[in-house]
Amino acid sequence: MRALANRRRGRLLFPRDPDRDFVRRLEFGLALLGGERRADLDGGKPPLPGAPLAVFAVAGLLQLLLVAFIRRLLRDSWRAERALKSLADRREREADHREITLGESAPRLKNLMAIIEALAKFSAGRTGASPASMPI
Repeated sequence: MRALANRRRGRLLFPRDPDRDFVRRLEFGLALLGGERRADLDGGKPPLPGAPLAVFAVAGLLQLLLVAFIRRLLRDSWRAERALKSLADRREREADHREITLGESAPRLKNLMAIIEALAKFSAGRTGASPASMPI
């Protein structure tokens, strides 16, 4: 119930305090040891020696493996996010460069067309002149 309430509030389900987590695991191990002693007092079958310690060690090992997996997963996702962001930034810079280039080329093309029209108009007025006598 508590985990569900924490999930609804948007909190992480991981313990905030590592010392408290350690104490909880220690209490779990001690409870297993207590259960083993109670089975001895009840006259039940002899429990496996060290079973609670093995369970405690396996739980700790699984927790370490899980933390390593999550850490690697988060690191890989961070790298992928950084690569995608740099790709998006590069595409944005390229688009800005194309826009600037097109913006600069439009007036230049207009000036070139004006020069070509002026040259065509100037050369049309001298239809009878020879090409050798035209000024350069």
